[in-house]
Amino acid sequence: MNKGLVHIFLWIVYFTLAIAFKANSLDLAYSTKHTLVMLPIQVLSYYGFGYLAVNRFLEKKKYLLFGLTAIVFFGIFYVFMMFFIVPNFEEYYNAIPGSHVHREERVVTITLVLAMTVSTIFHILENRIAQERQSQLLLNQHNEAQLMYLKAQINPHFLFNALNNIYSLAVVKSDKTPNMVLNLADLLRYSIYEGQKGKVLITDEIRHIEKYFELYQAAQEKPVNIKFNIVGSIGNQKIEPMMLIPIVENCIKHGDLGTNTDAFVQVILEVENDGLRFTTLNSTSKTNHQKDGVGGVGLKNIKRRLELKYPNEHTFSVMDTGQEFEVFLNIKKL
Repeated sequence: MNKGLVHIFLWIVYFTLAIAFKANSLDLAYSTKHTLVMLPIQVLSYYGFGYLAVNRFLEKKKYLLFGLTAIVFFGIFYVFMMFFIVPNFEEYYNAIPGSHVHREERVVTITLVLAMTVSTIFHILENRIAQERQSQLLLNQHNEAQLMYLKAQINPHFLFNALNNIYSLAVVKSDKTPNMVLNLADLLRYSIYEGQKGKVLITDEIRHIEKYFELYQAAQEKPVNIKFNIVGSIGNQKIEPMMLIPIVENCIKHGDLGTNTDAFVQVILEVENDGLRFTTLNSTSKTNHQKDGVGGVGLKNIKRRLELKYPNEHTFSVMDTGQEFEVFLNIKKL
């Protein structure tokens, strides 16, 4: 809600309540007149003291200047009210219960101290809220920039792997090469254009995982043991783009499909209600562990993206037994 409108609304509420309170012991017209005269003074004291004393000095830890400003501010308004307001509204001050001795001075003092106190408290609160919003905005901008950087890392990594597969076929002049090039073009189009969106349909992510497997299978001399199972009804569920494909790519890269006749890759996607479970399991061996560590940079990338897009709404784990490598992702709410 607009800050200016909130202030206007609060002043209208204050004006109405002030008239209603005074009308208990004074005439309604007189109460309205006094409130109308006092309102500009109170508005000026609230914003003037807040800007000059609170924002410029107190918030900058210039406590001496804040104290001096408060004294000067109080003195000016005290003199103004005692000489120009009190003489014209004696009936209002006479209606206030209590001792008649220095009654006007007490009322004016309490009024000004209360106005300055309220101004201090509310300006500090508004400043803290504004600072919190600014910090959150900067954090969001930083996270979005980091997310775009992480997404940008995926594309070349994915491209180089796919090109290596196509190159191996092109060398032997395989008839599969043209179709692989088309598949790669479709995958790149998806990663570049769809990857910039906030979320994409899970069905799109599935379709491109299947294209990736097709691309990999086509580059092999013999069919490899790759299984992709989908459990549950996908519907129109959406997910952060390029979240699942890098996990699939990782299990192919770090598996032993090229060196072990019994090698396998198993991928299971389960969708239930608003959540998703994604598991990849592949055979592996100590000889094909990468120097960048278990899972490599790709899984670290995914882990960070999950922290940014699904904070406190996901589980991500990696398990390596030396013979099998498993990655498990659970997003509680898509």
